[in-house]
Amino acid sequence: MPYTYRVEDGYVSIGLTGTVTPYDLLEIARRFRESEAATGITPHRVTDLSGAEEVTMNFPEIDSYTSLLRSAKWRNDAKSAIVTRTAAHYGMARMFQTLAENPQVEVRIFADTQSALQWVRQDNPAPGRESPKLPPDPSPASGA
Repeated sequence: MPYTYRVEDGYVSIGLTGTVTPYDLLEIARRFRESEAATGITPHRVTDLSGAEEVTMNFPEIDSYTSLLRSAKWRNDAKSAIVTRTAAHYGMARMFQTLAENPQVEVRIFADTQSALQWVRQDNPAPGRESPKLPPDPSPASGA
């Protein structure tokens, strides 16, 4: 599955296209954790599913993936926006939102990118913290 992974001002933008598999999400999570380790910041993220043609994940695979997120200790509070295009995308995003519950990450689902970006860009950091500001990602912008 091709994907894009771009570091923007204060958030990471992830675009999924083609067929999405559990391996693809683990690869994106690996890149995210590498970026977090390098910068010391857990950035907000916008994940756009609108280019995904098929999601080949079932409940046990999503539960396994989200168990890593549920138990993670993030460096700071973060927002995670998911943009969906179809009812199937929305259903998968809702399953993810429910299963990935972590008090440090707020997950919301949007029907369009503009609304997702507006929410992520809101200056609403946790008390005593500033909004994450990230250096550019030195790795390639697209995955395989």
